[in-house]
Amino acid sequence: MRIVLVTGKGGVGKTTVAASTALAAADAGYRTLVTSTDPAHSLADALDMDLGSDPTPIIPGLQGQQIDTSVSLIATGEPSVASSWTSSTGAVLPASRPKSSWFFRAWTSCSHC
Repeated sequence: MRIVLVTGKGGVGKTTVAASTALAAADAGYRTLVTSTDPAHSLADALDMDLGSDPTPIIPGLQGQQIDTSVSLIATGEPSVASSWTSSTGAVLPASRPKSSWFFRAWTSCSHC
């Protein structure tokens, strides 16, 4: 599994890079999830489709979702993936800018990845 984070200041092209990278990964045969925590929901605009909090199929091998961090916190009382991410080793990595954090996951069958 690989995780790619696309972060930065507003207006620098995070949405474009995240969507393009996810499309390229899926096109290359990787099972891919692209997720946005941006309250503007611009990932749905970039992909020209409706996205919600559950992964939505976009093309074969690619799913997308938009997480509303305020709703996640209110509904569960717990920080969402936008506030922290737990790695397979159990380490918690805080997101310094949850509103501008983008990531996609690509699962591969590569033994050294």
